[in-house]
Amino acid sequence: MKLKAQIKPQTGKGMNRRLRRDGQIPAILYGKHQSPIPLSLDQLDTEKVINAGGARKILELSISGLTDNADDTMVMFKDVQRNPLTGKLVHIDLYSVRQDEEISMTIPIHFVGETKDIDKEGTLQFVSREISIQCLPKNIPGAIEVDISGMKMGHSMTVSDLKLPEKVKLLDDPGKVIASIVAVRAAAVEQPEAEEETAEAAPTETD
Repeated sequence: MKLKAQIKPQTGKGMNRRLRRDGQIPAILYGKHQSPIPLSLDQLDTEKVINAGGARKILELSISGLTDNADDTMVMFKDVQRNPLTGKLVHIDLYSVRQDEEISMTIPIHFVGETKDIDKEGTLQFVSREISIQCLPKNIPGAIEVDISGMKMGHSMTVSDLKLPEKVKLLDDPGKVIASIVAVRAAAVEQPEAEEETAEAAPTETD
């Protein structure tokens, strides 16, 4: 999977607004061994990459206008910002990846199987659908699969129950619950405490 970018000629809110009007997305490429590089990405092409699962993969980034960019740079999406009203991409942070250095990222958990022997008052709750890991880029798994068919009433499954591939390190607390079977009545009464969230205004223009 490949992304194409151009060096952003100027920084500032005005330039970012002009880029978005022209179907471009302001972006910044970060890296452990380099200074941040301001870029612009094509809106439609970037959406296609994200919709194809590229937000969780290592991508090839071809940068036009970078004199010392003899080869494509390997990158990952670090942060994706969207307009909360329209859903359109407004800014992207990319991170340069080296094949010989471990990176940290989140990957999805895929639940498979069906629960059995649960009476009519039990319900399965998925508490978390992703975990944080660390490994070399070549060892990044697409997802972690977990079978829930053996779960029974009152049983909780934690991160420690997951089987990670070799050379993949877990960064989450092993005791973190990812799924549980609870009574229907308890699930209806015990609503999770709502987090206080400040209403998100129009997206902040990032240089």
